[in-house]
Amino acid sequence: MQPAILLWELSHRARSGVALAEVRGLRASPIRIELFRGWVHALDWFPLKWTLGPAPARGEEQLRVILKRDDVDWRFDEKLALQKRGPVAPFHPAAVIRNVVQPDGDAFRARAGTARLQIVGAPHPSCIGLDERALVAMLATPRTLEELERTQLAQPGRAARLCAFLEAVGALTVENELSLASAYKVLELADGANAEEIKRAYRRLARTLHPDVHPHASPDEQRELERRFAAVSAAYKRLV
Repeated sequence: MQPAILLWELSHRARSGVALAEVRGLRASPIRIELFRGWVHALDWFPLKWTLGPAPARGEEQLRVILKRDDVDWRFDEKLALQKRGPVAPFHPAAVIRNVVQPDGDAFRARAGTARLQIVGAPHPSCIGLDERALVAMLATPRTLEELERTQLAQPGRAARLCAFLEAVGALTVENELSLASAYKVLELADGANAEEIKRAYRRLARTLHPDVHPHASPDEQRELERRFAAVSAAYKRLV
């Protein structure tokens, strides 16, 4: 998993613990990024001091430098004690992550076509521009990119770039129109199931995929659960 995506999931799940960033070939202890309920409270720049010099003044700038490196191995340990080494003014990392993760909006537009787009994880407000908030609100229900751009709520190209970013961090699903056969299959039903059978299947799967049922799931597992839940919801809406 990309470091920025890992950090996105940790922060948006309000996790506490230590993200360890180990620079390959650097004979030093890993960089510690301490999270408390999803916010960065400390960032130990010391391992980079001898190669990059003094730490930038703000924690956001330090994190941006680290996330842009491609020679770093990342892992997260929620059992490590928070030692407050390199304390910084607490900040949510979402805005830094958006600055680092910049997928091509035009490529997303070409690929998305008439697919239905929907938010599956609300992004932290710090990474959403004022002119994008209405677009995010619209994505609470399935929309096409054309529908978003037709509103002219943001500058040309802004909606595509926003959706490309949200998809990259796992906060947006891109679903082409389901066939009836595919919808029945997603809900684990035989073709032609009646309305009551469809409702029961949806409720059963929704309960199975709910986060509360999987409190110890890893970030990757949680992301897969969210993807499956979005697919189940789309199938249900296709059939009812």
